[in-house]
Amino acid sequence: MEENILRSGAKVLFRDTGDPPFFWIGCLDIKLVSEAQDGRISINRQVFEKNAKQTWALITEEFPDALTIYMDFVRYLRKSLTSSKKIVFEMPILRDEKGRERVKRELDAIAGGRVADLTFLNPEDSPFTLMGKPAQDSFIKFSNAYQSYLTKPKKDKQQVFNRSLFIQFIALFASNIVMTGMIISSLVNNGFSTLLFAMMTVNFITYYYSLYRIREQWKLYQAADSEAMHITREERLAQELQMQFFNDSSNFEDDNRNALQVSKKNKSKSDL
Repeated sequence: MEENILRSGAKVLFRDTGDPPFFWIGCLDIKLVSEAQDGRISINRQVFEKNAKQTWALITEEFPDALTIYMDFVRYLRKSLTSSKKIVFEMPILRDEKGRERVKRELDAIAGGRVADLTFLNPEDSPFTLMGKPAQDSFIKFSNAYQSYLTKPKKDKQQVFNRSLFIQFIALFASNIVMTGMIISSLVNNGFSTLLFAMMTVNFITYYYSLYRIREQWKLYQAADSEAMHITREERLAQELQMQFFNDSSNFEDDNRNALQVSKKNKSKSDL
C-alpha cells in the first residue's frame, strides 16, 4: 500500500498509509485538490493559514478533545513555513477523480460544519490516524499533547451517544405500538391462538428492548451535553487564546526574525 507523505523540502515530517489523515485534509481546499498533480500538493503559509483556521473552527466546536493535538500539529507545520518554504502533501488518493471527489466532499463538510458527512475522521481516532506518524523526533519533543498520549494508560472504549441508533430505537418502539394494535384486533376477531401468543411474546420483548436502549441512549446524550457545557466554560479562555494565535500573523515571522538576527550577528563578526 502506498504511503501518504507530508514533507518540507526533502525532509519528511509525517507519513501514513491508507486514507490520508484528517488533519492533512484540513490544510487543503477544493481548488488545491482540483489542481493536484500526480497526487502532490504544495502549499504556502498564506493558504495554509486560511485553511487551518477553518478546520480549527470545526474541531473547536465539535471535537474539543482533539483541539490540543491539532494546534500542536499546526504550530509544528508553521515552523516549516518560514520565508519562501512550502509544505508538500503526497496523497495517492488524489491521483484519480474518484479520490479527489471524496476529499472535496470532506472539505465541503468541514466548511459547512456538517459532522455527519465527515468520512475521514472518527472522534475516537488516535493522533496517529488524525495526523499520521511523526517521522521526526523533533515533533515528539515539540508536542506535550503527543507525549501525554504516548504515556497515557489505555482505557476501555467509552460509550457515546449515537443519534442514529436513538432514532432507530424510537422507530422500533413506534412499530411495537402498531403491532400491539394488530394483536388486539386479532384477539377480538379470532380469539386466542398459539401464533397470537408468539406475537405477544415478541411484542413484549421488543417493547422492553427498545425502551431499555432508548433510556440508555438518552442517558448518554444527557451526559455528553453536561460534559460539553463544562468543557465550554472551562476551555473558553484557552480557545480565545488559540483564536488570537491564529489571527496573529507575527507567529509566522518568529523564525524569520531569528534568522535575520543571526545573519546580522554573523555580519557584525565578519566586519570586525
